[in-house]
Formats: sequence, C-alpha cells, structure tokens
Amino acid sequence: MATSAWGVGGRPELLDREDLADQAETWLRQQTQPQEPVIWRPEDGDDTFVHDIGQLSTLLRALQEPGDWGVLSRAGKQPWAQSMRVQGGWIVEVDGGTGPESFARRVQRIGGAMTDVQRCCADVVGRGTNYFGDEMIVSPVDAAQVLWAWICGGLPAGYTLRQLVEGID
Repeated sequence: MATSAWGVGGRPELLDREDLADQAETWLRQQTQPQEPVIWRPEDGDDTFVHDIGQLSTLLRALQEPGDWGVLSRAGKQPWAQSMRVQGGWIVEVDGGTGPESFARRVQRIGGAMTDVQRCCADVVGRGTNYFGDEMIVSPVDAAQVLWAWICGGLPAGYTLRQLVEGID
C-alpha cells in the first residue's frame, strides 16, 4: 500500500487528543494578522514598533544594566515574550498560555544542565530573579531570534521551555 498524506492506504492518520491539541495550538499561534504590529515596550520607556530581528536586537542592546527588561507583543495580546538583561547576557520568558493558572515560562537551551544558579538584581517584585546558566542567552541577536520566533508561533530549534514557579523563580 502507498503511504500518502492521508496515511497508509489513503486513510487519514489518527492523532491522539494531546497531539491534536498541540497541533491546534501551534496552528493558532501562527495565525497572526499582518496588520497587528509587533511592539517592544521597555520597562520605563515608550512603545516602539518593531519590523524585524535586526531592529529588535538593537533594542535588546539598549538594555544595558542587569535588571533592565522589556516586553515584545502584538498589540498587548498573547503571545508575548519578555527579556531581562543579566550579567553576561539576557534571559527570555514567554507567556504561559491563556488559562487562569498560567504563569510565565523560561526559555532554555535543550540539553543544558540546570546548574550554576545565578541571581540578578531586584526585579519588578523587588526580590531578584534566579536563573540557571543554560537559561542565559549571550548574544542580543540570539535573544532577538528567540523573542521574534515566539511572537511568530514557536521557538527556534535548540530551545525548550521551563515552567516558572511563582515565589521561587
């Protein structure tokens, strides 16, 4: 029997509910309207309309002091992503979904060891931000690529997400 997009023998392949939900979420994330501008909002600054990764990289470089941060979104909607300057690079967090129990997720390299805990200066709640060494992105271009990819529907290859825990991270 021939294998086609419909599966073996021309029949549609069956997906379990989890796979179907994952595929639907990915598809929905990618359905952004072109008229929805991408907006960068630094901690204490004005909104900037962002047109590409190069411009976003320049905006990330402007986060010079550890603890400086900004949010990237489409007109205040999900998905959103934020980045904080830390010693030696940037950390990136993304929205945790739309549910009432959702909380931000931290981007980290796939295969990285969750060791080498770092602490950044006081964050928005004043207690500081803990992060693992494999969560730091050393290049503003790489951080911009992660932020931009998330706003456009996913993560670039080589990265995964870690659920943050309120009061701990």
